[in-house]
Amino acid sequence: MKVAYDYDPLLYWHSLHVASFAAPFTAYLGYPPQDQYRIVQASLLHDLGKIYIPHSLLNKPAPLSAREFGEVQRHPEIGYALLAEEVQDDLILDVVLHHHERLDGSGYPDRLRGTEISDSVRLVTICDIYAAMTEVRPYRAQLSAQKAFQTMWSMTDGIDSMLLDVFKDSQIWKEREPKLAELCPIDYKRAN
Repeated sequence: MKVAYDYDPLLYWHSLHVASFAAPFTAYLGYPPQDQYRIVQASLLHDLGKIYIPHSLLNKPAPLSAREFGEVQRHPEIGYALLAEEVQDDLILDVVLHHHERLDGSGYPDRLRGTEISDSVRLVTICDIYAAMTEVRPYRAQLSAQKAFQTMWSMTDGIDSMLLDVFKDSQIWKEREPKLAELCPIDYKRAN
């Protein structure tokens, strides 16, 4: 994690934010403690490949071009390659590689569909999307919880709508107040 913090503090804090949702959500869903631990580890590592993506793309204050977006889309495969020799946990590797897959096959890198996407990936994906939407980003303002959920419900061709409903009903996202931006020891709006 120090590598991610040294490379990009916002990337580091985003990973902590995702894990801060995944930990109580797995407990709420009744996952065994060892699986809770593994999913939290996966949440912390899910964007590791971004340490090889240029800052100019990660923190660009404008929309990415198709070429730039293609470069950013490489991060799951890069993260998987970085971990594959050291980590022998298929759940963690699956989350790192597939957290941008979508149920309708529109995701990346493998264009998985429906049941090809594991429950662990589905769970971390919801935590990842919600965390990203409720964080300040260089290219947009922080969204409210209500706006984040509205946006996510419009994505239910791609994400697990039943799991999203459980996440919303669990109130876990409410328990994360104050928001990460208020806890982060760096200026969230100025970091890049």
